[in-house]
Amino acid sequence: MSKLELKSAFIIGSSDSAKLMRNFLTQEMEIKAIKEWSYCGRDVIDVPKTDYEKVLLEGQKYVIDKNLSYVSWLNHYNELVSCGYLQLAYAMLDPRKGDYSWCMDEYLPKDVLEYLKQMRKYLGVEVLQSYNRVDNALCFQPESLDYQKQLELMSAFISKEGIGPFRVIRPMTFTGELQKEERFPIKVKK
Repeated sequence: MSKLELKSAFIIGSSDSAKLMRNFLTQEMEIKAIKEWSYCGRDVIDVPKTDYEKVLLEGQKYVIDKNLSYVSWLNHYNELVSCGYLQLAYAMLDPRKGDYSWCMDEYLPKDVLEYLKQMRKYLGVEVLQSYNRVDNALCFQPESLDYQKQLELMSAFISKEGIGPFRVIRPMTFTGELQKEERFPIKVKK
């Protein structure tokens, strides 16, 4: 018999929210094998890898509907992402270097901020950004759980506006995995 592979799905900083989330996953979603463990005083919930995507979607809906506090989802690389937001596009800067302050609009260079404002308007939702020092890249995170719709809108936006101040913009999967061989605009499945 093979060992069940687990994947971390949520990290929760409130014991009340952790209890509600655990009950939702085991009772309502009927996820049979979950594992809870603690990381820096926060509860981490692992689920079977085969259920990971379904748990992310349904779990985030639950978090938003119940207004649970201190809950983030963990992407493909185990990085925290705010519930209700997708990681959609990874924009690499070159040759200019960014820094962690670029996670806040007021520190973005004018051309990057203008591009982000146009993107927000086109996507019709709030878009957060995070900075990755290793790749010198910004990750764009729209406030939505409709991955396919946001992917289509992002592709159309880049077709219309180009890649702006970036060297390349690559799509990410619903689980936040970088698609290293793909570039926007992409052909999206209808």
